[in-house]
Amino acid sequence: LEKLMADNLTGSYTIKVAPGTYKELLFYTGSASIRIEGTGTAEYGTDVLIVESNSGNSNAMESLANDHGVTNGYFRGSTRFNGTCNLVLKNVTIQNSYSRSANDGSSTQAEALVFSSTGNLVAYNSTFLSHQDTLYLGQKGGRMWFYKDYIAGDVDFIWGYMDVALFEECTIYCRGDETDKSYIFASRAMAENDANKGIVLLNNQIELPAGVNLWYGRNSGSDTTAAILNSTITGPGTLKSELYQSAPGKFVKDAAGDLAIGYKDYNNTLN
Repeated sequence: LEKLMADNLTGSYTIKVAPGTYKELLFYTGSASIRIEGTGTAEYGTDVLIVESNSGNSNAMESLANDHGVTNGYFRGSTRFNGTCNLVLKNVTIQNSYSRSANDGSSTQAEALVFSSTGNLVAYNSTFLSHQDTLYLGQKGGRMWFYKDYIAGDVDFIWGYMDVALFEECTIYCRGDETDKSYIFASRAMAENDANKGIVLLNNQIELPAGVNLWYGRNSGSDTTAAILNSTITGPGTLKSELYQSAPGKFVKDAAGDLAIGYKDYNNTLN
């Protein structure tokens, strides 16, 4: 990644990563199409671990980004991709190991992946681990597809301003080891009448451990559109009867009278 930025390279590049543990931050800004692929064989890419602890009280990612001319946005993540790049992640685990118990004065927000690019993102057979805000997905215009991945977090752990982020046949684990409240998403998709689909959870397995109170999502300031469909929720925790902790920022119906912008759920199964 440093080489691509140093030489201002464009085009498509594949980085193959052998099984092991890599303790480091990853940062990239530019327009290349990048594929990071683990060469292991484990389900969800658990034998290729890229891990670091970083939060809003650490200047590590900020310093790294500043060195490459990026001075704004979210510096809390353990990995961050900027610019107009496209990214494919396959057979890898990305973890932000920051914990609330650190008591370092930080916000508890600590993304595993900050995808601030307006390009496209695809993740396959990969794992994303953190607590609050595990995945930050993009800018207006960005499109993402997570297929057969494992995502774990507690508060707003899938969030962002993307046009659309589709999660399909994933395992979504609502953690309960640091807080008893879990909100899967805070969509913040655009509020205009021509808004795209925002966050879409389709055909997923949602795991709800004991002691956790789960809401699908909540309004965290400008939430607009998200949907959860054909998903199965398992485990002894509690899915709250109201489903959404607070209303989205805007409702818009289409010509047929159906909800085009807002929160939607359909054909989900509890236990």
